[in-house]
Amino acid sequence: MAELLADPLLRSLKQSDVARFLDVTERTLRRWKKTGAPRQARLLLWAISLHGLDTLQTEADNTVALFAGMARGLAEEVDAHRRRIAHLIRLGDFGSANSPHLGFESANALRKHEVVNDQKHHADDGAPHKQQMPKRHLARP
Repeated sequence: MAELLADPLLRSLKQSDVARFLDVTERTLRRWKKTGAPRQARLLLWAISLHGLDTLQTEADNTVALFAGMARGLAEEVDAHRRRIAHLIRLGDFGSANSPHLGFESANALRKHEVVNDQKHHADDGAPHKQQMPKRHLARP
């Protein structure tokens, strides 16, 4: 208790102000200096001492830095997801296994491929060539 009261900030206070802050009498405060104060009183005095205020401020600063870093990390993760979604949207509609028109999109792609190849063959000899559609291989379980 005596080392806490030796703090420059607490030393600048009158004993009556410290006793009022702790809600005790000045006589109790003098007794605590000799025999030791309860833990609650020591914690209160520590919290308003220069060392206590400095420690609490450092803890607050570290907490702010921690949460700011977490926010930056989450923002980067959100941006990565947005870039990934934009990439998938640019790829276009590629259908899905449970699509009501399974294979419709791929059939259109094959027809486009067929038309392009037919135009190439027309340019070669002038006669249209019918290309065979590639066989689709289904994966077996």
